[in-house]
Amino acid sequence: MGIRLEGFSEADRFLAGLPRRARSILSQTLNDGAKHAATEATRRVRETWNIKIRAAKAQLPITRSNAETLRATIRVKGGPIALMAFGPKQTRRGISIKVRRGKQTVLRHAFLATMQSGHTGVFYRRGPKVQPRRGRYAGRIIKRGPRSGQPLLRQRIYERYVVSMPTMVRGLWPEIEADARAYLNLRLHQQIARALEGK
Repeated sequence: MGIRLEGFSEADRFLAGLPRRARSILSQTLNDGAKHAATEATRRVRETWNIKIRAAKAQLPITRSNAETLRATIRVKGGPIALMAFGPKQTRRGISIKVRRGKQTVLRHAFLATMQSGHTGVFYRRGPKVQPRRGRYAGRIIKRGPRSGQPLLRQRIYERYVVSMPTMVRGLWPEIEADARAYLNLRLHQQIARALEGK
């Protein structure tokens, strides 16, 4: 899923007298259109979903246009999004989070943690207890109690993910694409007018 904005032949007639600047003007206009589409998609998604602005835009990467390609593309990533993108809060009962606006949920037994890599996420434990092979608990031995001298066992932890961006924009994308193309047309005429005025 995505939007491809390309230079179009109609612009050549308007910019025929400005051959050196024509491709640059078109390229900048296409990039403006792609940026506008990402901003509009983010705004519409956030009307329903409680995703952070930065996290939403990260799911809408833009390939910028240049004077050679005259093509700007905005793509919608398809994978599930980590719960950290929705502003989770640690409580005594677990993780309190609002994925959809107006709907608070508590995930029992989930917790916030920062990995050695520096990555912070919402995690949960699952499966049988095993001896960790890496991380802060790797090779640890129990020093006290009835299991003294035995290896420390821990359940594996997994990060929590939820809805994907394609799901969030479902039903919205035709309107977002139409809006982007209307904005592109407006910006093109504005750029042409400025070029003809010598600005």
